Amino acid sequence: MMARTIDLMQITHPGFSLLQQSEIDFDEELPLFMEYCILVVSRFKHYATLNEQTMIVLCLTEVIHSLQQLSETDEPHEVLPLRADLLESVINFRSLCYDMSNCIVNDSPASDFYIRLGEKTFQYCTDYAGVKE
Repeated sequence: MMARTIDLMQITHPGFSLLQQSEIDFDEELPLFMEYCILVVSRFKHYATLNEQTMIVLCLTEVIHSLQQLSETDEPHEVLPLRADLLESVINFRSLCYDMSNCIVNDSPASDFYIRLGEKTFQYCTDYAGVKE
């Protein structure tokens, strides 16, 4: 089954506009952006399932979990391991986005979209946590 690009990219969601920005307000917009990532990955997973493909998205769950834990503490002995966990999971999510991009078989804008999604998620999460690759 062919997926519609507009459905894959979820352009009507307010998080789509955050994908175009160079910086976001972490308190107000990062949760919205992560909600958007969940929706986009869910739509991709829906089409993968329809095509009898398996897709594992645990890394996105790990990114969100690490962000939530980081927002709840400022204790150095807790923050440092959480930053490492976040970096690993966001790198894995970026790789997942590249894999999703490679599944697009035509010259659809969706291919570049998934690459940008992975890169922006990496940028926003690492900027929020103050970590570098």
